[in-house]
Amino acid sequence: MSVKERVIGVLRETVRGARGATRSARTTLDEAMLFTLHEQASKAAAAAMSAAQTAGATAAQQRNALDAAADHGRLLASRGRDVRGAAQHVREALERAKLVALNTGLEGARLGEPAGKAMVLVADELRSGIGRALEALEEHLALIGQVERERDKLRDQVEQAQHAAAALADELLKSQAAQRESSGTLNELGQGIRRTAGTDPEVARVVASATEHARGLLAALNTLSSRSQRSLVLRALRPTIRPLLRLMREVDRSAADGDEQ
Repeated sequence: MSVKERVIGVLRETVRGARGATRSARTTLDEAMLFTLHEQASKAAAAAMSAAQTAGATAAQQRNALDAAADHGRLLASRGRDVRGAAQHVREALERAKLVALNTGLEGARLGEPAGKAMVLVADELRSGIGRALEALEEHLALIGQVERERDKLRDQVEQAQHAAAALADELLKSQAAQRESSGTLNELGQGIRRTAGTDPEVARVVASATEHARGLLAALNTLSSRSQRSLVLRALRPTIRPLLRLMREVDRSAADGDEQ
C-alpha cells in the first residue's frame, strides 16, 4: 500500500468519524501530533546520547593527558632531587678545596720568602676562584628551589584537575545511564502509542505535516486584507488547490459509499 493510499485511508476514517463513528478527526490529528512529538523526543534523546558519548570520550582523553602530566611531574621531581644531590656534592668538594687552599697559604706563609711566596699567591687565587664558584652554586641551588616550588604548585593543580576530571567522568557516566534509560522509556512509550492509537506512524507523520502546512497556508491567507491580493493568491494556488479538492471529494464519496454499505 502506497503512502497516498494510506493517507486516503486515514482521511476516509476521519470523514467516517465526522459522520458518527467512534473516532473523530480531532482524535486522528491528536494521534498524528503525538507521533510527531514522540519522534522529535526520540531524536533529541539520541542526539543527547551521542553528545554525552562524545563528551565522555573527550573527558577520558583529558584524564589520560592529566595522568601523563602527573607521571612527568613525578619524574621531574625525581630528577630535581638528583640535581640537588649532585649540587650538594659539588659544594662539599669546593669546601674541601677551599680548606686545602687555606692550608696551602698558611704553609707558604710559614716557609716565608722566597719559597713560600708563590704558594701564598696560588692559595689566594684558588680561594678567590672557589669563593666565586660557591656563590654561583648557591644561586644555582636557589633557582632549583624556586623550580621545585613551582613544580609543587603545578603538581597540586594537576591533582585538582585529576579529581575534577574523575568527578566529571562519573557525572557523564550517570548522564549516559540516565539517557539510555530515557531512550528505553521513549521506545516503550512509542510502542504503547502504536498499540493504543492503531495508526501507522508514517501516515501519522504525513497527516501532521499536512496539517502544519494547512495551518501555515491559512495563516498566510488571513494576513491578506484586500480582495485583489486574495484573488491574486487564489489564482496562484488554484493549480494546487484543485487537485486537493478533487482528492477530498473522492475521499468523501468513498466514505459515503462505505457508510451506505
